[in-house]
Amino acid sequence: MTPSRKEYLYQLSDLSENSHTAEYLVTVIEKVIEGIGEDRICAVVSDNAANVRNARKIIHENHPKIENVRCVAHSINLIACDIVKEKFGERLLKRVNILTTFFRSSHQANAKLAQIIKEKGISGGGLKLYCKTRWTTASESVNSVINLESALEEMASDHDKVLTNDKIKPIIQSRNFFSNLRVLGFVLDPLRKAVLSLESRRATLADCFLSLARLAATLKKLPKSLNPAFRSHCIKVINERFDEFDDDKYITCFFMDPRFRNAPLKKCALMRIIKCAASIRKNLGFDRYEAETLCDQIQKYINEQEPFDLDISFAKDNPMNWWKYINTEPEPDVLPRIASYLFAICPNSATCERGFSTLGWLFHKRRLNLNVDKLESMCKLILYWKSNSKTELGFYGIDQKKNTRLSDDEINIRIAEAFAEDDDEEYNEEQASTQRLTTSGETIPEDNCRVVIESLWIDQFVNLSHDSITSEIGDIPRDILDDSDENNAEGDEVDDSGNNKRAGEGDYDYDIDDVLGMGDGDNNDDNYDDNEE
Repeated sequence: MTPSRKEYLYQLSDLSENSHTAEYLVTVIEKVIEGIGEDRICAVVSDNAANVRNARKIIHENHPKIENVRCVAHSINLIACDIVKEKFGERLLKRVNILTTFFRSSHQANAKLAQIIKEKGISGGGLKLYCKTRWTTASESVNSVINLESALEEMASDHDKVLTNDKIKPIIQSRNFFSNLRVLGFVLDPLRKAVLSLESRRATLADCFLSLARLAATLKKLPKSLNPAFRSHCIKVINERFDEFDDDKYITCFFMDPRFRNAPLKKCALMRIIKCAASIRKNLGFDRYEAETLCDQIQKYINEQEPFDLDISFAKDNPMNWWKYINTEPEPDVLPRIASYLFAICPNSATCERGFSTLGWLFHKRRLNLNVDKLESMCKLILYWKSNSKTELGFYGIDQKKNTRLSDDEINIRIAEAFAEDDDEEYNEEQASTQRLTTSGETIPEDNCRVVIESLWIDQFVNLSHDSITSEIGDIPRDILDDSDENNAEGDEVDDSGNNKRAGEGDYDYDIDDVLGMGDGDNNDDNYDDNEE
């Protein structure tokens, strides 16, 4: 994938005869790095299987300028899966699937529900089934039931004779069923938005940090008295997953986005950002003078001083566009190049997942005689057309009915809906529920409940109450507060002729902490605005 987010298939190989150990995967990836060129690669991104994770780590150790990045879309999906494993979410999703499965299988009941939906003028479609292999269906299935609340209640009260499954009416009329769904839906909605945003080719490490912050802000917004067991479980799950992203390059890229250069960040985050930027600069092979220049440029960037005072509109929805207009001459363009390096990284492997799906469609039981070279050529053609669709395919992205061009996000949503599959597994209300555990892993007896409200890991670095974080979260529905039954560029040319050599020029063996003028215990900057509550 190029920095402009065009994707191309480099090579397709059959590795089925080899054991996929980390060491073997490293040899395969090293050949690709050698073929493309180390200076042209800013990161290796993959899912987090143990062997692949270890391979990424070894690659980063062998090539420090190539970042080790795990697919954030996979992680967000795992957060959603872990959240709904808790007794509160699991029970609600079982009931949602019972409702959806019944209305899909009963022609008479489904026809009557469709009639009521039409009479009431309810938009948004019908009931949607939860499928754990589809990353956004947990939220979509819950929201579909909430959207049809009035129609379902009318079915239970006035047309109960067509509800031939004895469980349907009690579920619809059970106390606080819909209000509890709104609690679950409020928590799952930012997860759905995060997945849709982060599996895009336009996603950046800054979007990753922003999505994690919004997830945390959502939970922080829930009242502590509202279902404390579920809230505590969600915080535990998110903190465990957040730990995988406790990497300075995420918060540094977030800081490099001009929209978030200072307002939401707390002062303890600044030293991490400066050290990360200096570390990246050293890995890219620049000297001590440029590292010292970096600190000055960061301070100017924070204070929005020239040349870092450009209007946000120059970004045009892409922070890299904003940085292209920054001219730091006569100083070296240290900070802009670090920003371009970070914003060139796409923190998801969704492109590979789509490629696997394409290969599965091309290579099936009726086309088993396709050899690897032929398959590679076909897939390269498909990916080329996808990356250059607007110039190669005149009809791409056109809504035929409205004759308007669709955005990339709208196209992704329509593709996801077209390939959506139902999960044939039916939930049984009588199935034994999972054990209830404390945050330390102790089993909670059925007749007792001990709740420990943990703090959110990301809360120490960013102000979760800032408008830029909470703007898309929305407010908690009032009724759920009232009642609940669960309490990457060419190098700089430097003229080193004569005796005008600047201090630090040509010095590549320097200590980052020494350049920054801080000891191991220095973690704060008194000149940085702290928005702690």
